[in-house]
Amino acid sequence: MFLLETLDVKSSGILSELLSRQVVTANEAEDINAEKTSFRANEKLLSVLSRKSPQQFQLFLDALDSCGQQHVRSEIDNSKKGLSIFYRVVHLSRSFSPILFPLSFIPSST
Repeated sequence: MFLLETLDVKSSGILSELLSRQVVTANEAEDINAEKTSFRANEKLLSVLSRKSPQQFQLFLDALDSCGQQHVRSEIDNSKKGLSIFYRVVHLSRSFSPILFPLSFIPSST
């Protein structure tokens, strides 16, 4: 839930940054921007990122730094300790299907 509640997709400029770094396509950015709430936009971005490569996720982390969201990057980086399994199922909410995230995407529960 940290990423869903903390990311600033709507006003930080991160979508433009991700588009310029070729992490998201123009269609993906448009779909994310079309979401009415920040929470839904964050949810859509995380869903898109779940289908990207580890290298593209690294570019996302770099984009967080470039867009003034270092606190989000720091939390993600700090959560990577001790993670050895590459994928984990994350339930974003009861109404959504599970999404596979590389473990580096999400804080550990330990």
